[in-house]
Amino acid sequence: MKRKSIFKYGLLLVFLFVTFFSLYLNCFAANFNYSDFDWDELLEQNKNFWTESCGEDKKCDEVLKTKKKFYTRLYKLLDSATKKYGYIDDNLIIAVSFYELDPDTFNDPGEGSYNSYNIDEDAETENKYIGDDGGDKTAAKDYFEKETDTLKTLVNSFIGYSSMCYGLTNEKPTTSTDSDGNTIKVCSTQNYEVEGDTCIARVSGPYKSNFFESIGLITNKENLKKCEQEVSDLGFANPELRTSGEKQANEEFFWDYLENSTYFDYKDHLQHYFDLIYSPNGCKNMKEFYEKADHDPKLLEKYNEKIINVRKHIISNIKNILETYGKENFSNVSKNLLSATSNKYWWPIGSSETTDADGVLMATGDPESLEISSEFGLRTHPVTGEANSNHLGVDIPGVLNVTNVIASKDGVVVKTTVNDSIVCQDNGDASCGSGYGNYIIIEHIDGNYTLYAHLAEGSITVNVGDSVKQGQVIAKVGNSGSSTGAHLHFEVRVGSIDKSSVVNPLNYISKNEPRPVGTSSEILEWIGNMEGTGPVEGNSYKIYADSGGVLTVGHGITLVNNADLLRAHGIDPNSLKVGSLVDKNVIDQIYAEEVSERLTNIKGLLSTNGLSLNDNQIAALASLQYNCGNINGFFEAYNKYGSNSSLCTNWWEQKALHDQRGNYLSGLKKRRIAECDLFVNGNFNMNVYG
Repeated sequence: MKRKSIFKYGLLLVFLFVTFFSLYLNCFAANFNYSDFDWDELLEQNKNFWTESCGEDKKCDEVLKTKKKFYTRLYKLLDSATKKYGYIDDNLIIAVSFYELDPDTFNDPGEGSYNSYNIDEDAETENKYIGDDGGDKTAAKDYFEKETDTLKTLVNSFIGYSSMCYGLTNEKPTTSTDSDGNTIKVCSTQNYEVEGDTCIARVSGPYKSNFFESIGLITNKENLKKCEQEVSDLGFANPELRTSGEKQANEEFFWDYLENSTYFDYKDHLQHYFDLIYSPNGCKNMKEFYEKADHDPKLLEKYNEKIINVRKHIISNIKNILETYGKENFSNVSKNLLSATSNKYWWPIGSSETTDADGVLMATGDPESLEISSEFGLRTHPVTGEANSNHLGVDIPGVLNVTNVIASKDGVVVKTTVNDSIVCQDNGDASCGSGYGNYIIIEHIDGNYTLYAHLAEGSITVNVGDSVKQGQVIAKVGNSGSSTGAHLHFEVRVGSIDKSSVVNPLNYISKNEPRPVGTSSEILEWIGNMEGTGPVEGNSYKIYADSGGVLTVGHGITLVNNADLLRAHGIDPNSLKVGSLVDKNVIDQIYAEEVSERLTNIKGLLSTNGLSLNDNQIAALASLQYNCGNINGFFEAYNKYGSNSSLCTNWWEQKALHDQRGNYLSGLKKRRIAECDLFVNGNFNMNVYG
């Protein structure tokens, strides 16, 4: 896979961060109404950034026109769709639109040049096909097949339907007369419907479907396969999935669409991800590959799984950026363990006990082995006998094909011997896998890579493109490649996949703290006391409306911003209203996960800005961000005032003290004083303000 330089990658992350997180303009930005979008306010926030590299004034004017067109268009569409179908997250759309584009390329292209986001400006079609095909499915399919408007495509990908499975029966409808004397056609049962001169049966459902399935642009193959089987079992014919029912917005459909459609495949700036697919087939890009596949159906069948894995890799990168750089409403529903949100690396040996988390095997308990049999650095090679051989990692012994190897940190699998069709036998050829035997390499959002080598034959459970979670079992300890006994060889490569970038792994992992976590009980208690609990009844929290009218529960957990986390814990946010009771233990777990997200986010921002702070300072910033939704202006203030009382009086105590109506919130100033005291003096003292 081709890779950009670290500098370029870092620049793109900063671009993403400034571009869409700056939309959160104040402490109550999570309650932002799309119809209230103000271009002038957004321009004031971002003008310098957007124009710093555009050069001459005329070119800068064109850049700003492009930005205005994009954001005005987006929020107009979101306002319309959200009112009809429910909350649609603007950050997800912006992140996907901007991913791997820098400020210079995300401009309005000239005629005939590459347009990464396509905007249809025909006023007559302003809301055409937004969650409604108007009965003209053929026209809607043609419109989106050409991707006439990327923003409409992405907005529609949030909108979900229900679909039913139908089959053609052998029955013919009979004729009868209704109470008004009208002649009607009827079938024998309520599950049969009249269609022309035949009866069709509602066989099963409802299934989840999206807008693009409703117009026939894409097909949910899994649902169709179920439908075909059930229709066949009943002896019916012509299986068909038909969308119907209430339409509503759901983030789940958004990610499913990106994974199962060709949305990414044709983007010029993303072609490097697909190089392993089109290059071996003599093609220059995916467009040529698909043209070739039109004449060779087996070609697409051969590469279909790899294409989906590439899409998953892109999606995982986008999600990691959203997580690490502070996307306020994004929640990774597969993140079931609080400790998995830690920004620190775990000891790569798992516990002997495993648990199942949504189909993923986790071994998050105490490591089965903490022994190191060979340190990083110069040694006498145990196989060749070479003196002063440079050992690029650490060796951790274990039991052959028994001891669990786990992902040290969240990331994406970028290389395995399995995907390279290499199978190394335990106690076999020492040169297999270039001496590493069976191995896995995982890329992490901080730009580092971890390598796990000498794995047991047939034990690797992940593939290239898979998103893995910290603590997930990825293989078993083996004795493959250049190895003299069952052990894990573990490397950390900083900023590059190349082995020349290795560093001592013990700078990242520690047998004295093998499972560092991201959230301490102290900061949980601190923020929890600051936020309060809202109404409590027995072992339940009661839903209430906050000062902005947003439904909230427990320690400031808003239903709209935490909908996915609530669903992941078995709570349907759409069924809740003011006064509804929710299990206290579940909400407290969600709260802990949210605080941990803030800590991870703060660490990511510090890394981006080249700043190192202690745990108490990070905790203070996490409390500020949890309450306000952002820490905008902190880095400028810190550079100016440093870590002392001047920072408190000149910036921190003035941060977000007014609501959307301009009312002064004295309680917040007390909280700001306490937070800055924690930052400057390290005191978890909530009564510092007297």
